[in-house]
Amino acid sequence: MIEQHDPKTSPVACPRCDWLGSIDQAGDESRCPECGTIVCPLRQKGLDSLRAHHRQLLKMGYKVEWTLEQRAAEQERVERFFQRIGQPLRGDQNRDRA
Repeated sequence: MIEQHDPKTSPVACPRCDWLGSIDQAGDESRCPECGTIVCPLRQKGLDSLRAHHRQLLKMGYKVEWTLEQRAAEQERVERFFQRIGQPLRGDQNRDRA
């Protein structure tokens, strides 16, 4: 069954500055509030990639050049993004498959 969601919370990302948000945050012209570039919609593959990035941030060997503060800030940014668009950060990993 396909879930219906509010189109205002459709996830988008800026290809230039890596901003994450929803289409209503991008404004009427679908522009990034940070740099003004036209934002791109994030589909399921992009959301899954962000989830994997968040999981990798918990591992010590990932992004070793980042400080602990940078890693924590990135984790918080991804968590806020998923809260904003109303989707779970963790996928349906425990769902029984028929």
